[in-house]
Amino acid sequence: MSVSSIPQSITGSGSAAGATSQLASDYQTFLKLLVAQVQNQDPMAPMDSTEFVSQLAQLTQVEQSVKVNSQMESLRQQLALNGALSETALIGREVTMTSETVTLGDEGSSFLYMLEAPATAVQAQIRDADGKLIRVIDSLPQSEGALHEVVWDGLTDNGTRAENGSYHISIAAVSADGSEGSYNSYSSGSVVAIEYVQGAAWLQLTDGRRVKSADIIRAR
Repeated sequence: MSVSSIPQSITGSGSAAGATSQLASDYQTFLKLLVAQVQNQDPMAPMDSTEFVSQLAQLTQVEQSVKVNSQMESLRQQLALNGALSETALIGREVTMTSETVTLGDEGSSFLYMLEAPATAVQAQIRDADGKLIRVIDSLPQSEGALHEVVWDGLTDNGTRAENGSYHISIAAVSADGSEGSYNSYSSGSVVAIEYVQGAAWLQLTDGRRVKSADIIRAR
Protein backbone atom coordinates (compact mmCIF):
# COMPACT_ATOMS: atom_id res chain seq x y z
CA MET A 1 0.00 0.00 0.00
CA SER A 2 1.34 3.41 -0.84
CA VAL A 3 0.50 7.06 -1.29
CA SER A 4 2.32 9.08 -3.94
CA SER A 5 3.70 12.52 -3.15
CA ILE A 6 1.28 15.43 -3.19
CA PRO A 7 1.96 17.62 -6.26
CA GLN A 8 2.67 21.32 -6.59
CA SER A 9 -0.96 21.96 -7.56
CA ILE A 10 -1.97 21.00 -4.01
CA THR A 11 0.91 22.56 -2.09
CA GLY A 12 0.54 25.90 -3.86
CA SER A 13 2.51 28.00 -6.33
CA GLY A 14 3.82 30.68 -3.98
CA SER A 15 2.36 33.50 -6.09
CA ALA A 16 1.23 35.46 -3.04
CA ALA A 17 4.72 35.33 -1.54
CA GLY A 18 6.14 36.69 -4.80
CA ALA A 19 3.59 39.51 -4.87
CA THR A 20 4.39 40.41 -1.26
CA SER A 21 8.11 40.56 -2.02
CA GLN A 22 7.54 42.78 -5.07
CA LEU A 23 5.22 45.07 -3.10
CA ALA A 24 7.80 45.47 -0.34
CA SER A 25 10.38 46.51 -2.93
CA ASP A 26 7.99 49.01 -4.51
CA TYR A 27 7.06 50.33 -1.06
CA GLN A 28 10.68 51.02 -0.15
CA THR A 29 11.34 52.62 -3.54
CA PHE A 30 8.35 54.91 -3.09
CA LEU A 31 9.52 55.99 0.38
CA LYS A 32 13.02 56.75 -0.94
CA LEU A 33 11.59 58.87 -3.75
CA LEU A 34 9.30 60.66 -1.31
CA VAL A 35 12.18 61.48 1.05
CA ALA A 36 14.38 62.64 -1.86
CA GLN A 37 11.68 64.94 -3.22
CA VAL A 38 10.94 66.41 0.22
CA GLN A 39 14.66 67.05 0.81
CA ASN A 40 15.05 68.76 -2.57
CA GLN A 41 11.83 70.73 -2.66
CA ASP A 42 11.83 74.51 -3.04
CA PRO A 43 11.40 75.96 0.49
CA MET A 44 9.60 78.93 -1.04
CA ALA A 45 7.11 76.69 -2.82
CA PRO A 46 6.73 73.49 -0.81
CA MET A 47 5.02 70.56 -2.46
CA ASP A 48 1.46 69.60 -1.62
CA SER A 49 1.71 66.53 0.59
CA THR A 50 -1.87 65.46 -0.15
CA GLU A 51 -0.88 63.53 -3.27
CA PHE A 52 1.92 61.69 -1.47
CA VAL A 53 -0.34 60.78 1.41
CA SER A 54 -2.93 59.50 -1.08
CA GLN A 55 -0.33 57.36 -2.87
CA LEU A 56 0.96 56.05 0.43
CA ALA A 57 -2.59 55.09 1.44
CA GLN A 58 -3.07 53.29 -1.87
CA LEU A 59 0.12 51.31 -1.36
CA THR A 60 -1.03 50.40 2.14
CA GLN A 61 -4.37 49.15 0.77
CA VAL A 62 -2.58 47.05 -1.85
CA GLU A 63 -0.31 45.65 0.86
CA GLN A 64 -3.33 44.65 2.93
CA SER A 65 -4.98 43.03 -0.10
CA VAL A 66 -1.86 40.98 -0.84
CA LYS A 67 -1.71 39.84 2.78
CA VAL A 68 -5.37 38.77 2.63
CA ASN A 69 -4.71 36.89 -0.62
CA SER A 70 -1.72 35.21 0.99
CA GLN A 71 -3.84 34.11 3.93
CA MET A 72 -6.56 32.82 1.59
CA GLU A 73 -3.99 30.90 -0.45
CA SER A 74 -2.60 29.38 2.74
CA LEU A 75 -6.11 28.36 3.77
CA ARG A 76 -6.77 26.86 0.32
CA GLN A 77 -3.55 24.85 0.54
CA GLN A 78 -4.49 23.56 3.98
CA LEU A 79 -7.97 22.54 2.84
CA ALA A 80 -6.55 20.86 -0.26
CA LEU A 81 -3.99 19.01 1.86
CA ASN A 82 -6.67 17.88 4.32
CA GLY A 83 -8.80 16.65 1.43
CA ALA A 84 -5.83 14.83 -0.09
CA LEU A 85 -4.90 13.16 3.17
CA SER A 86 -8.50 12.09 3.74
CA GLU A 87 -8.26 10.02 0.54
CA THR A 88 -5.73 7.76 2.27
CA ALA A 89 -8.57 6.42 4.43
CA LEU A 90 -9.72 4.53 1.33
CA ILE A 91 -6.58 2.38 1.19
CA GLY A 92 -7.51 -1.21 2.00
CA ARG A 93 -11.22 -0.58 1.53
CA GLU A 94 -13.56 -1.77 -1.19
CA VAL A 95 -14.93 1.02 -3.35
CA THR A 96 -17.69 1.01 -5.95
CA MET A 97 -17.33 3.28 -8.95
CA THR A 98 -18.80 3.99 -12.37
CA SER A 99 -17.38 1.38 -14.71
CA GLU A 100 -18.08 -0.64 -17.83
CA THR A 101 -15.62 -3.37 -16.90
CA VAL A 102 -15.56 -6.07 -14.27
CA THR A 103 -12.70 -8.27 -13.06
CA LEU A 104 -13.33 -12.02 -12.84
CA GLY A 105 -11.52 -13.86 -10.04
CA ASP A 106 -11.46 -17.40 -8.70
CA GLU A 107 -14.69 -16.84 -6.78
CA GLY A 108 -16.54 -15.24 -9.66
CA SER A 109 -17.51 -11.59 -9.85
CA SER A 110 -20.36 -9.14 -9.50
CA PHE A 111 -21.34 -5.68 -10.67
CA LEU A 112 -24.17 -3.18 -10.25
CA TYR A 113 -26.47 -1.21 -12.49
CA MET A 114 -29.11 1.49 -12.15
CA LEU A 115 -31.85 2.13 -14.69
CA GLU A 116 -32.85 5.71 -15.48
CA ALA A 117 -36.40 4.62 -16.38
CA PRO A 118 -38.58 1.57 -15.69
CA ALA A 119 -38.10 -1.36 -18.07
CA THR A 120 -40.13 -4.38 -19.07
CA ALA A 121 -37.08 -6.58 -19.72
CA VAL A 122 -33.47 -6.31 -18.52
CA GLN A 123 -30.44 -8.49 -19.24
CA ALA A 124 -26.73 -8.21 -18.58
CA GLN A 125 -24.27 -8.89 -21.39
CA ILE A 126 -20.64 -9.81 -20.73
CA ARG A 127 -17.99 -9.63 -23.46
CA ASP A 128 -14.33 -10.62 -23.57
CA ALA A 129 -11.39 -8.45 -24.63
CA ASP A 130 -12.17 -9.14 -28.29
CA GLY A 131 -15.75 -7.93 -27.90
CA LYS A 132 -17.21 -11.43 -28.19
CA LEU A 133 -20.42 -11.99 -26.22
CA ILE A 134 -19.70 -14.85 -23.83
CA ARG A 135 -22.50 -14.63 -21.28
CA VAL A 136 -26.06 -13.29 -21.08
CA ILE A 137 -27.87 -13.06 -17.73
CA ASP A 138 -31.64 -12.59 -18.12
CA SER A 139 -34.60 -11.71 -15.88
CA LEU A 140 -32.89 -8.94 -13.96
CA PRO A 141 -34.73 -6.34 -11.80
CA GLN A 142 -36.57 -3.72 -13.83
CA SER A 143 -37.15 -0.83 -11.40
CA GLU A 144 -35.52 2.55 -11.89
CA GLY A 145 -33.40 4.65 -9.53
CA ALA A 146 -32.08 1.74 -7.44
CA LEU A 147 -28.81 -0.18 -7.46
CA HIS A 148 -29.24 -3.78 -8.61
CA GLU A 149 -26.50 -6.37 -8.23
CA VAL A 150 -25.62 -8.91 -10.90
CA VAL A 151 -23.62 -11.95 -9.76
CA TRP A 152 -21.52 -13.74 -12.38
CA ASP A 153 -20.23 -17.20 -11.51
CA GLY A 154 -17.58 -16.99 -14.21
CA LEU A 155 -19.29 -19.45 -16.55
CA THR A 156 -19.91 -18.70 -20.21
CA ASP A 157 -23.15 -19.49 -22.04
CA ASN A 158 -21.68 -22.78 -23.28
CA GLY A 159 -20.92 -23.88 -19.72
CA THR A 160 -17.12 -23.44 -19.76
CA ARG A 161 -15.23 -21.43 -17.16
CA ALA A 162 -13.98 -18.06 -18.41
CA GLU A 163 -10.40 -17.13 -17.66
CA ASN A 164 -9.75 -14.72 -14.84
CA GLY A 165 -9.31 -11.16 -16.05
CA SER A 166 -11.14 -8.06 -17.18
CA TYR A 167 -14.45 -8.19 -19.08
CA HIS A 168 -16.76 -5.59 -20.57
CA ILE A 169 -20.27 -5.33 -19.15
CA SER A 170 -23.42 -3.76 -20.58
CA ILE A 171 -27.11 -3.73 -19.75
CA ALA A 172 -29.83 -4.26 -22.35
CA ALA A 173 -33.06 -2.71 -21.08
CA VAL A 174 -36.34 -2.45 -23.02
CA SER A 175 -38.93 0.11 -21.92
CA ALA A 176 -42.72 -0.25 -22.22
CA ASP A 177 -42.80 1.46 -25.63
CA GLY A 178 -40.14 -0.89 -26.98
CA SER A 179 -37.31 1.65 -26.93
CA GLU A 180 -33.90 0.96 -25.46
CA GLY A 181 -33.55 2.14 -21.87
CA SER A 182 -30.55 4.01 -20.47
CA TYR A 183 -28.54 2.93 -17.44
CA ASN A 184 -25.36 3.37 -15.42
CA SER A 185 -23.14 0.43 -14.54
CA TYR A 186 -20.77 0.07 -11.58
CA SER A 187 -18.14 -2.35 -10.35
CA SER A 188 -16.07 -2.69 -7.18
CA GLY A 189 -12.44 -3.17 -6.24
CA SER A 190 -10.05 -2.82 -3.32
CA VAL A 191 -7.80 0.25 -3.09
CA VAL A 192 -4.07 -0.40 -2.67
CA ALA A 193 -2.65 3.08 -3.37
CA ILE A 194 -3.52 6.73 -3.95
CA GLU A 195 -1.88 8.76 -6.70
CA TYR A 196 -2.15 12.54 -7.16
CA VAL A 197 -1.90 13.73 -10.76
CA GLN A 198 -2.38 17.43 -11.58
CA GLY A 199 -4.39 17.94 -8.42
CA ALA A 200 -6.71 14.97 -9.02
CA ALA A 201 -6.73 11.88 -6.81
CA TRP A 202 -6.53 8.52 -8.59
CA LEU A 203 -7.17 5.23 -6.82
CA GLN A 204 -5.03 2.21 -7.70
CA LEU A 205 -7.03 -1.01 -7.35
CA THR A 206 -5.80 -4.54 -6.73
CA ASP A 207 -6.81 -5.59 -10.25
CA GLY A 208 -4.66 -2.86 -11.83
CA ARG A 209 -7.43 -0.40 -12.60
CA ARG A 210 -6.98 3.32 -11.90
CA VAL A 211 -10.10 5.34 -11.16
CA LYS A 212 -10.79 8.91 -10.04
CA SER A 213 -12.01 9.32 -6.51
CA ALA A 214 -14.78 11.54 -7.92
CA ASP A 215 -16.25 8.45 -9.66
CA ILE A 216 -16.79 6.57 -6.38
CA ILE A 217 -20.40 6.13 -5.29
CA ARG A 218 -19.69 4.17 -2.10
CA ALA A 219 -16.91 2.66 0.03
CA ARG A 220 -16.99 -0.04 2.67
